[in-house]
Amino acid sequence: MKIKILIMLLVALMVTTCIVSVYTYVNYFTTEEVNAKIYKKVDSNNDDNIPEHSIPASVSVKEDIYAYSSKDCFKKTLYTASNNINLYDQPDGDSKIIKSLSSNEPLVVYKDLGEFLYCEESTGIAGYVKKSSSFKKTMDYTNNYLINVNLTNQNIKIYKDAELIKDIVCSTGTIGNQNTETPLGKFKVIVRGEEFYNSLLNEGAKYYLQFFGDYLIHSIPVDENGNIIEKEEDKLGSPASHGCIRVSVENAKWLYDNVPDGAEVFIHY
Repeated sequence: MKIKILIMLLVALMVTTCIVSVYTYVNYFTTEEVNAKIYKKVDSNNDDNIPEHSIPASVSVKEDIYAYSSKDCFKKTLYTASNNINLYDQPDGDSKIIKSLSSNEPLVVYKDLGEFLYCEESTGIAGYVKKSSSFKKTMDYTNNYLINVNLTNQNIKIYKDAELIKDIVCSTGTIGNQNTETPLGKFKVIVRGEEFYNSLLNEGAKYYLQFFGDYLIHSIPVDENGNIIEKEEDKLGSPASHGCIRVSVENAKWLYDNVPDGAEVFIHY
């Protein structure tokens, strides 16, 4: 009798173990499948896959406050998740408020000072925001154009309604210097112009799209007379700029003529 009871207990234990194992197996792969849909894995050698959902929108940022960062890049980018986030002129909550930020604004962070972050907002105004402010991991977009900038490949792919319409070689910021790196993250085209000239750098460019502060997508540099600087033209395809994104004059004109204001600019490795 005791032997029968013992056998029954062993059988029951084996059945229970099998059920738990099957549940764990199903639950594991279901979770993996869901994660694969949320965090779409992008093959770095196949940039035709748009990493549009690599980071879910409106995720609360607490422990990891930075939305876009890299060990290869000093700059870090985050986004405001609510209105009335104050930008101060000093790292002190009682100091002068330079600007009250709206929701869905990008901030490029240059220094983490503990309670405060020293950063720049999209129009180029720099100041301090409280680290305890409400941030999220990405911007929200309604525009159907995407300028997908791959810093690794030094390449830009333009999408309209998720369809690739243009593939461009570019030259982005020099790596290893905070003052010359191209910021990572998601931005949008806010201003455009036909030409500019920077007397401090003794160079200018044609057909630019501004996406954040002084950061532009523009032609290869030109001199004060508007002539192409040939030694700079040879650098296309390699990091060489002061942080802007350079393309050929022909491609700069195409972007100027075809990509609307508000188009998403996604910069990543």
